[in-house]
Amino acid sequence: MSNVSYEGVPAIAVRSFLGEASASCFNGSTWSLTNSGNGSFILSGGGEGCVAKTQSIFWSASPADQTFQFKKLEEGDKAKNVDEGYRLVLSSATGDTMVLKSPIEYGNATAYVVLNFTKATK
Repeated sequence: MSNVSYEGVPAIAVRSFLGEASASCFNGSTWSLTNSGNGSFILSGGGEGCVAKTQSIFWSASPADQTFQFKKLEEGDKAKNVDEGYRLVLSSATGDTMVLKSPIEYGNATAYVVLNFTKATK
């Protein structure tokens, strides 16, 4: 992932994100998304309160519905048995880039944590 940015909310107001200590923990993360729906993300642990980790996920995307969703999987979990997950807005996906937005309530409006992805070159 290239970086995390914010729309309509200051970064300091986002205390935790996607079950991790901070949205900033996702800066520079590496995501692997296979065509089968299996995948993972790796957090480097850089930043205050951030822990280095590799997290297995099961994901799906629906460009027609503008959604990207995933479930975190622990050792031995089957995706069908995991009830909790995350749904983000698939803002754009073209060629080598993808932008996902996670809606959050801030004040009386909806704001977004924005995840900007760039496909790694081999």
